[in-house]
Parts: sequence; structure tokens; C-alpha cells
Amino acid sequence: MAELHFDMFAYHFELMRRTFIDWNPSMYNGAPIVDIKRPYGNKSTFEDIAEIMGWPVDAQSENPLSTDTLRRCKEIHESMATAIQIVLCTNSFETGRYVKINPFKDTSWKLDKL
Repeated sequence: MAELHFDMFAYHFELMRRTFIDWNPSMYNGAPIVDIKRPYGNKSTFEDIAEIMGWPVDAQSENPLSTDTLRRCKEIHESMATAIQIVLCTNSFETGRYVKINPFKDTSWKLDKL
């Protein structure tokens, strides 16, 4: 069985710290949710990520982020689901490489202590 891996960086924790969590009472018993429109602040998702990362944002432009910066922001944003899952199942805010021991069990992440 192949192990999956994920590299956790300090910026994942910074984005988690800025994530807006709310309560969604509309289904079943309700559940916590991430604000889907403004997960990290009050700008667009990718402008907020770029600002947090310290990358240039041209707020006066119709396209405030370069193509490369936008691509990188999308990759980081998509990685946040795994990063949050790892923090919740390991009870740890430690950077490094994590491995998913069982590909069918989302709570099987462990820090790879080389």
C-alpha cells in the first residue's frame, strides 16, 4: 500500500489562524463551516492569500495578481483541506512532511520523523 505525503509549512498555520469559522445549522444537526466567500479575510480569497504570503498585490489593477501568483495561491488554498485535516487528527501544529498511513482513513496522518 502506497503512502501519501503532505508537506506542512508555516504558512498553512497562518492561514488557519485567519480562517473564518461559522456554524451552519441548515443540515441535520448542523456543523462548523469555513466562510466560503471570504475564508481568510475581506478581499478575494487569492488576494488575501497573496497578502498573507507577502506577495505583490496591485489593488488598482483589474487583475491584481500575476498569473504565477494566482496559480500559487490556488494551490495553497486547495492544500488547506489536507492541512486542516492533519492538524485535527494529529493535534499538532508542527511543520514537516506528514504521511497518510492508510489511504482510506483520513485520520491516519502521522509526522514523518526521518
